[in-house]
Amino acid sequence: MTAVLVLFSVFLESYSTLPFSIILLTFLSTRISKNWLILVAFILGFLLDMFLLRKLGSTSIFLIIFSFITVSYQSKFEADTSAFVIFFTFLGSFAYLLYNGESNIFLISIVTSAISFLIYKISKRFQKGEKKW
Repeated sequence: MTAVLVLFSVFLESYSTLPFSIILLTFLSTRISKNWLILVAFILGFLLDMFLLRKLGSTSIFLIIFSFITVSYQSKFEADTSAFVIFFTFLGSFAYLLYNGESNIFLISIVTSAISFLIYKISKRFQKGEKKW
C-alpha cells in the first residue's frame, strides 16, 4: 500500500506545484515505523528527482532530513494529533518550496496543510471502524 501511495504522490507532484511528498511523509510518520519512513523518504526523493529532472539525491536529502526531524519530534509531542500534522506539513512544505525556488510559498503551504488535515481526518474516521487487538 505504501508503494502505491509513493507512486501516486510522485505522479501528482510531477503535474502540480503542491508538495504531495511532504503530505505523504507527514501522514506516514503517524502510521509506519521510523526506519521505514526514512527508506520511503529516500525512494520518494529519488523518484521525484528522476521524474522532475533534478540533480539526483537533492530531493532525497531534503526529504530524509525532514523525516528525521519529524521522527525526532514524535517523542517530544503527541504525534497522532491534527495539530502535529498541520504544523509539520506547513513547515515542511514551506521549507521544501523555498528550497526549490517556488513562488507563492505561504499560500501553497497553507493549502498543503489543509489537504494534509483532511487526509488525516478521513483516515482517522476509517480507523475508528477497525477493531484494535
